[in-house]
Amino acid sequence: MRSEWWAWSDAWMFIGVFVGLRIAFIWLATQAMIALIPEGRTCVTCGEETLPLVHEGGWKLLGHRFHRRFCLSCAWEGVARTALPPSQRQRRRIRKTRSARSPIKR
Repeated sequence: MRSEWWAWSDAWMFIGVFVGLRIAFIWLATQAMIALIPEGRTCVTCGEETLPLVHEGGWKLLGHRFHRRFCLSCAWEGVARTALPPSQRQRRRIRKTRSARSPIKR
């Protein structure tokens, strides 16, 4: 019998790790791009209050978390994330601290 220097289980492990790393890279890149989008209603360039624009056509794909905004004072137009209300921010912060403090049950 001839012994092979690789087996199909090795190939599937390589494929699994390669695909997993690709998915992780795409997820991290997406999170970085989302973090670059400004949050709130203020203009990025001048700091004034911006007005929301109507979602039409392909802009509906942005969903409810992102909105197109327009600044009247400097004519800036772009996308902004909606700021979370304080109650949701506090709930999210509590969840993070609880998960970090909770002891491991065995």
